[in-house]
Amino acid sequence: MTAVPPRPAAHGARRGRVLRPDVAWLGVLVAFAASPAAVAAQRFDAAQADSAAAVERARSAQGRFERERVRRIPLDRWGFSGGGCDERVGRMCLRLEGGSDWWWPEEEAPELTAARARLIEQLAEAARTAPGDPWILGQRVVYLGEAGRWAEAERLASRCGIRAEERWWCDALEGLALHVQGDYVVAAERFRAALASMEPDRALEWREVGDLLTSEGDDARDRAVERGDSAAVDRFWALSDPLFLVPGNDRWTEHMARRTWSRTREGARNAYSMSWGSDLDELLVRYGWEVGWERRDPGASIGVSTSA
Repeated sequence: MTAVPPRPAAHGARRGRVLRPDVAWLGVLVAFAASPAAVAAQRFDAAQADSAAAVERARSAQGRFERERVRRIPLDRWGFSGGGCDERVGRMCLRLEGGSDWWWPEEEAPELTAARARLIEQLAEAARTAPGDPWILGQRVVYLGEAGRWAEAERLASRCGIRAEERWWCDALEGLALHVQGDYVVAAERFRAALASMEPDRALEWREVGDLLTSEGDDARDRAVERGDSAAVDRFWALSDPLFLVPGNDRWTEHMARRTWSRTREGARNAYSMSWGSDLDELLVRYGWEVGWERRDPGASIGVSTSA
């Protein structure tokens, strides 16, 4: 008897046996790739990456503008007598010169005005990609304000767009814009809303008046705290109201506006070319934000005129 060799499988059958596992895996991969959750996750990751890139571009643009500001700061035409510091606050040397009551800086260079306009557009473009970023929103408000466009800054802050737990920041920025425009009553409402919804520790810090007090005032406040007089700060602000005939307390809203402005400087480049710290924060709260700059000497310190 002659043995018959086994019949070879058909070509198509062999292909089926070889490809069947691959087809099965392909089906799994296609099903996974088409999963709504997977697609949503991929889109979320892409959006996060785009948002982070937009914030980085905004920070770079803001830094470029402040470096341009430093390059464009005019030289002091009147000279400077020199001398030591009347007061040292951290890294800052404060000189209370005789001319400081009337000194006003020169108008800024047209090139700087144009650079600010470009920055405002670049920040707006970044906000379209990262609409809920609080840092970008703060920069947009203050640079619009620097350009004299406070009504536009107010509308921007009122639209907000930040997630609910950070809504207080929009209220504070809106309060800043309203205060500068002279609407102290509504500004106070916005600031109170911000204080009510921000973190308790931050609210306590913003309400703090220590930077505004003399040593005698500090002692009086400490005694009030010791005896549990919680209304002492309210009395302080009531007595600080400069014009009782003007609706609202513009001294209190000015204080809150300065707190708000100071927070916009955190993580932002400034013309001092130093990181924002407690010394710069204290000087801003005491004297107001900068409205003009002047360089004393090509290699020396920078003089500023504040909003106070």
